[in-house]
Amino acid sequence: MQRFLITITLLALLALSACRAASYFSQGIEHHELGQYEEAIADYNEAIRLRPDDADAYLYRGRAHNGLGEYEEAIADYDEAIQLQPDFVEAYFNRGFAYADLGRYEEATADYDEAIQLQPDLADAYYKRGVAHTHLGRYEESITDLETALELAQTTGNDDLAAKIGKALKAVRNP
Repeated sequence: MQRFLITITLLALLALSACRAASYFSQGIEHHELGQYEEAIADYNEAIRLRPDDADAYLYRGRAHNGLGEYEEAIADYDEAIQLQPDFVEAYFNRGFAYADLGRYEEATADYDEAIQLQPDLADAYYKRGVAHTHLGRYEESITDLETALELAQTTGNDDLAAKIGKALKAVRNP
């Protein structure tokens, strides 16, 4: 009987910890949406302390670091998210974005490649990879990616993205 009570108590504590982690995670998202990145990071830190296996918490903390221009810290968080969940499309995409912000376009391209392999209809990944190819002087690859991104954006009715891609495509075709 005593073993049963200990087991029930441990399960209750684990459930309470998960609820607290979810609460900190939700607060982090609220702070993030308000542009309060430092507060969001503090909330995500607590969520991670309580649930260190939560890939989403690392992803969102990485996004908050990105918002502060802390790209290396963001990359470290995306690395952790990918280690926890190897098929995490958003983590690859966001890490590519951080690499691009650092001017590390080869690494960015590799991450966009992975995101596209995992989700072939991700227009944003084709768009960002096309932009990275432009920075690397690979104009034909850039045009191919941008055309694919434009087609996907139009197919899904994402007019804002289609407009951005159209401008990028025009700039690459007519430098």
